[in-house]
Amino acid sequence: MDYLRPTPLNLSFEGNNKTVRIGVRRSGPREFALLMICIGLITLLPATLQHWLFRKNLKRYHKIGFPLAAMMAGLISPLCILALIAVSFRQ
Repeated sequence: MDYLRPTPLNLSFEGNNKTVRIGVRRSGPREFALLMICIGLITLLPATLQHWLFRKNLKRYHKIGFPLAAMMAGLISPLCILALIAVSFRQ
């Protein structure tokens, strides 16, 4: 859980190689990306479950076609998992 630890923000001034710690960065682009990917995966699961239940009930009364939304969820979820792995292990 290295990504949860705050990292110092270092700056160097005009030619001298001294670095000055001016603050602590608690979240950055990497943490934001992890958060957004996790939120997307977490919300995709109940939406897919709800869609599946609605289709199951609808099939009782009507003939329905191919579920395009389920196919898109099936394509998006592996991409989200790959993105989560890539962002997690990037140094």
